[in-house]
Amino acid sequence: KALATAGVREIEINFAGVDYLDSSALGMLLLLREKGDASGKQVILAELKGTVKQVLDIANFGKIFTIK
Repeated sequence: KALATAGVREIEINFAGVDYLDSSALGMLLLLREKGDASGKQVILAELKGTVKQVLDIANFGKIFTIK
């Protein structure tokens, strides 16, 4: 919904309650980023911790997403 909403410039995904990510979740995040780029919206990943942070670091997501 946020992708289609005019005036929304950022989409923040909060990972505070997330303990695990698999490859399909990584793929969905990349797809969201592509759609965000196409609609002029920045995707932000927030509250990364533990294994989730390690997985995203290994996948170099810090180079393609804004991380808070």
